[in-house]
Amino acid sequence: MGIKEIERFRQLLHNRREEILGASKHNLEAAQEFGRDGVTDIADEGSIAYNRMVLVSLSETEKKHVVEIDEALFRIKNGTFGTCQSCGEPVGEKRLSVKPEAPLCIKCQNGAEGKR
Repeated sequence: MGIKEIERFRQLLHNRREEILGASKHNLEAAQEFGRDGVTDIADEGSIAYNRMVLVSLSETEKKHVVEIDEALFRIKNGTFGTCQSCGEPVGEKRLSVKPEAPLCIKCQNGAEGKR
């Protein structure tokens, strides 16, 4: 993979990271706002608690995605980006175009998912 392609993926990863962090901040702020309207109905309180839980769990998912992106950025920095961390073969530009943070080639990813 050439320098131009790697730079394109680096920029894509940085942009995705910023989008996720912005959305995560918004979700956490929204979770904090639920229930601040003085609602006292028990059913509404249950709904509010559920909505808070969903928003916080989305935030956890987003945090996991940021970690995956950071790991991909580290692989760019150390020169291993685009190489499968399991078999050492190229991950493939098609796969990286869809999921630039992917640490595994399709074959190894399918194998890992089959073991779950």
